[in-house]
Amino acid sequence: MSDYSSRTRPRSLFFHGWLIVLVTFLGTFCSAGIGGYGLGVFLKPMTTSLGWSRTSLAWFSPVRAVVMAFTGPLLGPFVERKNGPRILYTMGGIAAGIGCFAVWGVKDAWHFYLAFGIVWGFGQALLGGQIIAGPIVSKWFVKYRGRATAIYAMGVSGGGVFFIPLNTFLIEKYGWENAWVILGFITLISIVPLSFLYMRRQPEDMNLLPDGETKVDDNRDIPSAADLEISWTVKEASKTPSLWLLILSFNLMTMSIGATLLNQVPYLTDKNLGIGMATVAATSFGFVAMTAKIPWGILADRFEIRYLSGLCFLIASLGLFILVIADNIVLIFLYVIIYGIGAGGPPVLQNVMWSNYYGRKFQGAIRGTFAPLNLVGMGFAPVFATWIYDSTGNYDIAFFVFAVGCFLGAVFILFAKAPIHSSIKR
Repeated sequence: MSDYSSRTRPRSLFFHGWLIVLVTFLGTFCSAGIGGYGLGVFLKPMTTSLGWSRTSLAWFSPVRAVVMAFTGPLLGPFVERKNGPRILYTMGGIAAGIGCFAVWGVKDAWHFYLAFGIVWGFGQALLGGQIIAGPIVSKWFVKYRGRATAIYAMGVSGGGVFFIPLNTFLIEKYGWENAWVILGFITLISIVPLSFLYMRRQPEDMNLLPDGETKVDDNRDIPSAADLEISWTVKEASKTPSLWLLILSFNLMTMSIGATLLNQVPYLTDKNLGIGMATVAATSFGFVAMTAKIPWGILADRFEIRYLSGLCFLIASLGLFILVIADNIVLIFLYVIIYGIGAGGPPVLQNVMWSNYYGRKFQGAIRGTFAPLNLVGMGFAPVFATWIYDSTGNYDIAFFVFAVGCFLGAVFILFAKAPIHSSIKR
């Protein structure tokens, strides 16, 4: 990067890339805040009101994962088209809003699977980091990719900080059905207008360069950041062992996140915490995970990404072990801090790792193609956790398994070395 840095200078005007970060922040803010963190607040009220088991409700998660899995390969290549990201992100906001509206009045479990598993799932697939947000941010930033990714990924945990207490208030004040309607309006207003106005595929479409830099002179032989970074095709990437290790490792890590977001509040209340204190703990977890993303992003720009990921997974594993044995408020908040730090890393590190390893040009196609495999852990882990609860009366076994999974992920990720492209002479 030294040659590129010496021949470019910072732009004097505001860089449009930061508007991309803002739009993707709002997308992950709503998709993770409502579809992840905030959903756990609805678990007990909805199952109690409708007479469902927790497992019955949790089956929406694999339904959503299947929808997201099919959405990735179908729409991933569309991200590479000039107006693709703007159209898709706007569609995602509309679908997510409609999905929230559709939950109002559900009576049977399959109604919820249709509304939140399919309709919302389609919207969340477009708003999350697998297909659009991560690949697009990586196209706009190269030198500052880790920091930019950290900022947009703060929306994931920021959504928890905002929606957990909001959902608790809305349910207590207006009931869970009306709460979903309000969330639908919040989603539409937050995402749709800004996505349509500001989402763009890459800086070159606006005659810009990544990171907001511009060439010192008009010599076209001077390479830009896009020229210096090698991009892999889907076929080339699929032949590297590191890609499969990356998918396996992050699945082992993120399955704990998927289960925690849905079951955290019920698990804490089952440990004799009142709903008020459980909400405080869950919100605090979101705050810790949110603030942890900036350090992870800064470190990702400076250190070997696979070692950082291994450290992140080990921290998360320790936090989950503490949660399993926690029987007092001190241990619960120790879990909140430690697991919050660990869980804050994957949204940043995973996106940076994919981009650093396989370049920016075909990120949408690559991430979309392998989205089905990336969603296995998060899709089925919530069902596993609720099944364990319905079978044994507590979540301990499930979260012990998740802790072991994080540990194994830390081991496997260390073997995922950066691949070397065939165009590089050895």
